[in-house]
Amino acid sequence: MTVSAVLARPVNELLSLATRSDTLSGIALAVATISLAWRLRSDSVRFNHAKRFVIIGAALGFLVWFFGFMVVGGEWFSMWQSPMWNGQEAAFRFYMTLMAVGIFVCLKDGEVTEA
Repeated sequence: MTVSAVLARPVNELLSLATRSDTLSGIALAVATISLAWRLRSDSVRFNHAKRFVIIGAALGFLVWFFGFMVVGGEWFSMWQSPMWNGQEAAFRFYMTLMAVGIFVCLKDGEVTEA
């Protein structure tokens, strides 16, 4: 058995894990969208409780894009050296957007009073 055959299985499992995690992140954010839209006219306690799916989805997405692409892809596979396969800028945009969404959604919403 060659070295590439031995390394092919762990690399394949790693890529499969990244794909599954990104899919789970998308599903969690889709559920969060529906949950927040459903509770849009509810009181602030119910609306704030519905934010948990956003936190789960943003955290999973952050793990995939930061650790998967910036840490593993960028440093372990030296992705930053390739002019063609360098995805660090795109990964930066993804994980910064997810982090900004997570921070914004974590802010507590109070009751809205009509003036």
